[in-house]
Amino acid sequence: MTRFVSAMGGTSWGNIVTQYYQSNYNGNYSNISNPQHELAGVWHDDVNPIHDNLAPIEIAREAARAVQYFHLTDLANSQIVVAQPQHYNDAGFNQSQYCAWHDFTTPIAYPGVKSKISFTNMPYVLNAGGGCGKDFVNPAPGGDIDGVTIVLGHEIAETLTDPGAEEAAGLVQYGAWFDYQSWEIGDKCAWVGDGLQIPGAPFNMIGNDGRAYPVQTLWSNKSLNGVGYCSRGF
Repeated sequence: MTRFVSAMGGTSWGNIVTQYYQSNYNGNYSNISNPQHELAGVWHDDVNPIHDNLAPIEIAREAARAVQYFHLTDLANSQIVVAQPQHYNDAGFNQSQYCAWHDFTTPIAYPGVKSKISFTNMPYVLNAGGGCGKDFVNPAPGGDIDGVTIVLGHEIAETLTDPGAEEAAGLVQYGAWFDYQSWEIGDKCAWVGDGLQIPGAPFNMIGNDGRAYPVQTLWSNKSLNGVGYCSRGF
């Protein structure tokens, strides 16, 4: 995961998110950028206790600890990935409800947790085998860890384009880009092709370090002459 996040910046796959933008309320717009250096740091928390079947608020609290540890002040341009060890995952993942998710802390959704943190819940997806991407791009045994970067890339890209994670708190809508089904740019292209070499299927992205990393395609409004489709990059 560390190598992947370090290598995804500046790639053609990373360029997909640059078509998405925010309104600055002054008539100007700011597009998402794709800098080469995207990993700010890694922290192994061996102090705060952990257990299996974690609740979402416990993961949010860990994200808040990371904000404090890294002395983050620009939360609008930061995201935290809370990666769990093999035997200590959140309850929904253990029940095969999903592979991972990202969210945004508000006082309503996460009472007592610092607000406006964009974070990803990243379970130990290898526990789910083929259900979360094992051998999805590359054959075994090399492809046994395909799901790690496929799932993580999905959540990171969605956080970039929808940092508010569709979140609404009272009359305030924090969500950004998602469609009428509440699907984000990763959701719309998740598991397309089911391992087949067809347009829109996951593939080996070449990172800025020259290594191959399995990733899924991402929704691009520019694809198919503006109709939109799942893109490998541009």
